[in-house]
Amino acid sequence: MPFGRMLPLRCSRFVRATTVTAVATLAAGVLASGWLASGLDAQSPAAAARGAVPRDTARERVLMQQVKVADGFTATLFAAPPIAMYPVCLTATVDGAVFACIDPNLSLTAKKGAGRVVRLVDDNQDGVADRYTVFATMDSPRGVAYDGKTLYVMHPPNLTAYRDTTGDGIADVSEDIVTGLGFDLDFRGADHTTNGITLGIDGYLYIAVGDYGYRKAVGKDGTSISHRGGGVVRVRTDGSGLELFAEGTKVDAAERLAETTASEFSDRAEDLVATWRLIERCIGVLNAGTQADGGTQLVIQGSAAEVKAVFEEVDSELLQLSGVCDDLQLYPDLEPDKAVLRRSQLLDSALYNEGLPPMFMTLSEADQLKLGNALMQRLSRIAMPENPFIGRREVVKVMDAGDKLSKSLGIDLRSTVSALHIGGGPARSRREVQAINA
Repeated sequence: MPFGRMLPLRCSRFVRATTVTAVATLAAGVLASGWLASGLDAQSPAAAARGAVPRDTARERVLMQQVKVADGFTATLFAAPPIAMYPVCLTATVDGAVFACIDPNLSLTAKKGAGRVVRLVDDNQDGVADRYTVFATMDSPRGVAYDGKTLYVMHPPNLTAYRDTTGDGIADVSEDIVTGLGFDLDFRGADHTTNGITLGIDGYLYIAVGDYGYRKAVGKDGTSISHRGGGVVRVRTDGSGLELFAEGTKVDAAERLAETTASEFSDRAEDLVATWRLIERCIGVLNAGTQADGGTQLVIQGSAAEVKAVFEEVDSELLQLSGVCDDLQLYPDLEPDKAVLRRSQLLDSALYNEGLPPMFMTLSEADQLKLGNALMQRLSRIAMPENPFIGRREVVKVMDAGDKLSKSLGIDLRSTVSALHIGGGPARSRREVQAINA
């Protein structure tokens, strides 16, 4: 199945898993009071390592009567106590499995050995978990993220990476990638300490630190940091690059950076979709067998009406550089490399052929770009007002041949250069204007 078509299917299942599990998180908290009345309290023994997820349909009906969703959506109770007792945080995988962090200690209780991460699986895709495994146990699991192979759990004061290498749904490998980031249960309960985490598209784990801060947090590479008060810490998934990312008012800047990053990611995703459509069109052309031997066929992104010009092979270095420099002015984020410099050398050579002093190499790179573009555009319009696109080729053809524009095209290069302006002001210094008009 093509990637472009497979991705939405996988994403839709992921969205469904996270949506119904978010409802299940609220459900489990509400249902907990009912199980307390049955003698199953926060200090009950941990569940077996694996098994089927039990259901109490009578309690589920009562709860689901309180859940309201928008038209077109269906809510299901994904999991409930005693397996999903006191869920604190969760994450879902692309194949629909859900990791739920269970912490019966709630906010202030400090009993050790109560926390765990439960892996819940919906085998028949009906929005209800069918089986579970206790993926790992730890004190105070308060943040969780999954990268496809490794589950990262923030259980203060440590950030630990867990991996299931045998595929049985239970972690058999674990490694602390950050230690000392917050306080353990010997100090107090898990509130106001280090909690939520998220995995950014830049490969960093971002960690929310409560107002108690941390005395000495140490990454896997030996980097150590300390901080009094809340903030955002980040670290690479291998435990390197530990640093305080934001604190105090800098959190606003962190939010803006997150929004910018998300926007950039969206743009890249749109580019990916557009590229895939072009690939599909190319495949269609090849399968149709309409391409002539040795010929070139144009494949466009939009409709045929949107095509303004066609691509063709050119031998002129100046013509190619002029196109690159036009794009640089429209898209300043592009890397100019040596295109502007080389174009300026060729234009100075053309000035010299007309008996004018070279001027471009005396300008800044920014002015070289603007003045060079302005000059080529003006010369193109003078050479062929009805079609400047072809006019540019005629101008470049004369320049490449080392001929004079005044002789071949009747263009007075001296007056053309003197009339150029950049940003509403003269493009050249007084000395350069005097040299050109001399």
